[in-house]
Amino acid sequence: FTLLFVFGLGMGSLIWVLGTFFGKFVGRVRSGPATRWVKWVMGLLLLLPAAYYGYIAYQGFKPALVVPVVQQGDFKWYKDFDTATAAAQQNNKPILIDFFAEWCLPCLEWDEVSFSKPEVQSYLQAHYIALKIDCTQNTPACQAAVKRYQTIGWPTILITDSTGHAKKGSFLVGEVLRPKAFIRYLKQWHK
Repeated sequence: FTLLFVFGLGMGSLIWVLGTFFGKFVGRVRSGPATRWVKWVMGLLLLLPAAYYGYIAYQGFKPALVVPVVQQGDFKWYKDFDTATAAAQQNNKPILIDFFAEWCLPCLEWDEVSFSKPEVQSYLQAHYIALKIDCTQNTPACQAAVKRYQTIGWPTILITDSTGHAKKGSFLVGEVLRPKAFIRYLKQWHK
């Protein structure tokens, strides 16, 4: 309350000063083509932030296009829980689930350090169905998966059986493993 009150006083005092001395200032400045151009340019500059925030608001309401599978060379990341579960049951493989968000630095580190490496991708391709659950925004798919697995933060990596039931003790929360350590972790869950 105090911070907002002081902020309001500060903004209000600027408006009071401008209102008080505006008449004296305008009397000294002569109007002409240059001042009209300044008005137009300032008006256009005020429209830029409005357009930017309007675009951000539009992005929040625009329905997201869900692509069930993203291919990276020979490696597949599933994006849809039902599609991944169907593939896991068909191939009799466990599912590796990666809960991530685009604003999460450790999530980006997982992609850079481990998931992008060929040895990790080939091991995952041979023994797992890989599923990424995007929690950048609080979508219904994210909410359902978070509720189902009781995840508490990003990144969360976990292993489930082919039907989608989490394997006890398989949760990695907030931890980033290098490729060799990650493959050792994976080896204990696909048996």
